[in-house]
Amino acid sequence: MAYEAAALLERLMSGRKPPRGVVRIPPKGVVTRTSTDMRAVSDLHVAIALRCLSDRFRDAQLSVDEVVAAAGLSRRQLERSFRRETGSTIHGHLTRTRVTHAAQLLAEGDLKVAAIAAAAGFSGPAQLHRAFRRTLGTTPRRYRARQRPPTAPP
Repeated sequence: MAYEAAALLERLMSGRKPPRGVVRIPPKGVVTRTSTDMRAVSDLHVAIALRCLSDRFRDAQLSVDEVVAAAGLSRRQLERSFRRETGSTIHGHLTRTRVTHAAQLLAEGDLKVAAIAAAAGFSGPAQLHRAFRRTLGTTPRRYRARQRPPTAPP
């Protein structure tokens, strides 16, 4: 919106006429906040695992074994319940959460990929790159380029 507002302001300041109708700018997406990032699940152990993943996904050292320990079930039991409730594995959910966070950071700022990898809980840029390609089918650099609005000519 800010880019469009600046372009409109420049247009008006240069003496050109404003657009006839309302200028509508479609949203890029919804930003999920931690308080609303949980899904309703019927299994308490899965809910605990989801909360652990949500709270600690930025920690590159977080492992599935730690999530299992937090949930208080055997790994096999938790994996079965987790898949039944979410349609995903614990590791798959963790990776998607990290990729989603990295994508948000790529779209919003100019941090280097190494900094984004660390902030999203990846052990390094190579791991981020692999997970990004596997999850979104593109590279972090291409994703960032697609998220940026085209710059207006001078």
